[in-house]
Amino acid sequence: MRTVILTDVERVNGNVTCFVQELYQAGEKKLGTDESKFNQILCSQSYEQLRQVFHEYKNIAHKELKQSIRSEMSGDLESGMLTVGRTIQSECETGSLVCQAWTQYI
Repeated sequence: MRTVILTDVERVNGNVTCFVQELYQAGEKKLGTDESKFNQILCSQSYEQLRQVFHEYKNIAHKELKQSIRSEMSGDLESGMLTVGRTIQSECETGSLVCQAWTQYI
């Protein structure tokens, strides 16, 4: 029997890939948008994971996540999701700021 032990980095990278795929499937890949999937991922993950999600999304969708948000959403939801993106890209120090920025739009 072979045992595989994943490091924290491997777990984070695996989760990031999964999150990017889920966001792509919920938006660009389908007709209509599953906004709840965007909300679930963008408001529940750590700053580091979200920073990597925003970075890796372009590799799968061939466009930046903020471009997908602009084309898939509108109104307050679009503004809130873009605020999350700006918070992540501004290299804030704590992940809690991400949800604080988001909840101000709700």
